[in-house]
Amino acid sequence: MSERRALIALLLVFVALLFAELPGSWLMEPDEARYAEIPREMLATHDYVTPRLNDAHYFEKPPLLYWANALSMRAFGSYSRYEVDFLSACSARASSSAVGPRVARSI
Repeated sequence: MSERRALIALLLVFVALLFAELPGSWLMEPDEARYAEIPREMLATHDYVTPRLNDAHYFEKPPLLYWANALSMRAFGSYSRYEVDFLSACSARASSSAVGPRVARSI
């Protein structure tokens, strides 16, 4: 039983670290900044169909991530690191919550 509690505690620490900000880890260049700028431009231009990066069309990735980040930015009302990474952190948290019990059962 103590191994199970230790595993659950470790899982909770892992989930808590998903939302912790490490010093100097705002947005890693260039990918995270790019994925933050595209939804910011969507909000500024009110054009949610055409992803743009520095006013150039950017069709390299499907727009679902951009729409989700724009929704998060609009819901929180600012463009800080937490708004940009909120959906990704929630997805990681949901994934670890879904996988954690299966791992605990297999141990």
